[in-house]
Amino acid sequence: MSVTNAPEAQPPGAGPPDTGGRPAVHPVDEVLPAPRLFVLGLQHLFIMYAGAVAVPLIVGGALKLPISTIGLLVNADLFVSGIATIIQSVGIGKIFGVRLPVVAGATFTVLSPMIIIAQQYGLAAVYGAMLCSGVFGLLIAKPFSMMIRFFPPLVAGTVICVIGLSLIGADVSLIAGDNPAAKDYGQVSHIALAGLVMLLIVVITRCFRGFVSQIAVLLSIAIGTLAAWPMGLLDFSSTHSAAWVGFSGFFRFGHPKFEAAAIISMCIVMLVTYTESTADMLAVSEMVDKKLTQNDLARGLATDALSAVLAGFLNSFPDTAFAENVGLVGESGSARRSRRAP
Repeated sequence: MSVTNAPEAQPPGAGPPDTGGRPAVHPVDEVLPAPRLFVLGLQHLFIMYAGAVAVPLIVGGALKLPISTIGLLVNADLFVSGIATIIQSVGIGKIFGVRLPVVAGATFTVLSPMIIIAQQYGLAAVYGAMLCSGVFGLLIAKPFSMMIRFFPPLVAGTVICVIGLSLIGADVSLIAGDNPAAKDYGQVSHIALAGLVMLLIVVITRCFRGFVSQIAVLLSIAIGTLAAWPMGLLDFSSTHSAAWVGFSGFFRFGHPKFEAAAIISMCIVMLVTYTESTADMLAVSEMVDKKLTQNDLARGLATDALSAVLAGFLNSFPDTAFAENVGLVGESGSARRSRRAP
């Protein structure tokens, strides 16, 4: 996915800009130079990474899975998230992809149902239910998209705000730790480091202009990582034995099982995910000044459902449009995808 400055509003009655006789291309469909494309894309990756990885870490911890198995879940999660993000940005025909700068990642709405189903029926039942919910989502993507009229800016903004508030607990645990009995739980130095990163984002955004301002989040993360080094918070010892490329395989927890209660629960999760993604896609469309049509929304929702089907095969999690990346589009003014319109 590629990103850059949001298109400037045209004066009323000015008409489309002169393109020298070539077909007009909406700014969101223009392609940036490769270096800028890479840096802005990397910033989006860093923003989504913590949220995407948090889901398998929480699920694995709750189910007391071995570290190696949790690593497998992280691997699968990032793999499916990458596929879904590419499809959302580029699109596949008239079936999949909203064709906006949308980053997909594991939805937090799946956490509680997934843990409860796994504890009662096993992980094989979780992925069986996930497959069914994905098929259910594909069937209702078009009908659900007809509800776009019920998502005015106030409703969409409220949904995104609620999503952000619901993530506070996960974010706090990443800063303070998730074990109150641990010796380093809630250390002032850790909280100060998190505060430094947030402060740097504000300072760089306000004090610099152009490309430097656009990559304020990326620069702040890099500076925060360097500051964490002398604090002993970086540990790369386990990476020496890790392979550069890994694949989690298919059905690592056994062939899927289909339990009625689990399937119903995951289908409800799909409806909640659709509500979340609809609000996020509407917000992005407003930022890039490109109207989100009913067909656009249906393709975007169908991609969420496809991610659930892929997750069922690949031991991953259903994806949604990540609200944190929507916020990054607004904060940085970056709003293009890396594909020219056909």
